[in-house]
Amino acid sequence: MYREWLDISEFNSKLEDIADVIDKDLSKQLHKKIILNDNSIQKRIDNFISDYKHVFMDNYGKEIRVNNKLIGYKLSDNKGAVVHKMKGANGLSVNLVTVKEIINDKFNLENMDFNIIKWSDTQTEDGFIRDFNKIKIYFNKLNNISKIEGEYSFPDFPITNIDMEYNDKIGWLDFETYGENGLGNKSVYAGGWTVNNLMQMFYIKPEESSENLVQRLIDSIFIHPELDNYTFFAHNLGRFDSLFLIKGLVANKDISIKPVWKDNKIISIVIKHDKLNRKIKILDSMNFIPGSLRKNFNKL
Repeated sequence: MYREWLDISEFNSKLEDIADVIDKDLSKQLHKKIILNDNSIQKRIDNFISDYKHVFMDNYGKEIRVNNKLIGYKLSDNKGAVVHKMKGANGLSVNLVTVKEIINDKFNLENMDFNIIKWSDTQTEDGFIRDFNKIKIYFNKLNNISKIEGEYSFPDFPITNIDMEYNDKIGWLDFETYGENGLGNKSVYAGGWTVNNLMQMFYIKPEESSENLVQRLIDSIFIHPELDNYTFFAHNLGRFDSLFLIKGLVANKDISIKPVWKDNKIISIVIKHDKLNRKIKILDSMNFIPGSLRKNFNKL
């Protein structure tokens, strides 16, 4: 089972702290932190494009040769590219580019194991794709950037741990109804509730109203002080039983009713007896066990 909702008292945070967070525009704050973060995707893209905006596929710069053998290309005064050319699965060219340090137009042989950056250039029908560090930059045939794709893992929002407590203060409540010829307005003719080994059943008396039967049933719970703060499950509360509960209790000045709505139906009702200072909560078991109880329990 899962908790149907959380009350503000169940958070291990001060109310004013929660209000302060809600009042802020979280999307703007998050965007601002990402942009200021040195490891942000936007920063990485900007730096990469700035450093290598003049470098394109198969046009990496001045050739660097040793004994007339091409070993790389000069990208800038202190950077050179070692390019391994190969064919991709679709037959188009793929260049694996590794940027290394150069001194006086020659690769620094003492530091050849150090790589400044790596990327791949993959030929496409419309240009090429430069892929580095989970960022893809799409170039058209004129070597202009047409699109940029990147991955960014947003940090999880911190969530305060909530202490979980075992709660065995639960019971069941149900009504039986009838209508004229099985149709029309429904009325309660029987009802009952059960908690552990305690069970109470009620049947309508001659000349008794449906509302009075509901009132007797709820009163029978409140006369038990040990049932204070109990949670009762009623099947199809939101669309059926809640109507009889509210109609039967609304005229009682000693009882206050607080329903909770979701998607145009009641998912819970808190019923409080003001004189006795006791309350119970009724939840809709349909949120936990959809469909017929008989069919679900026959499967067990």
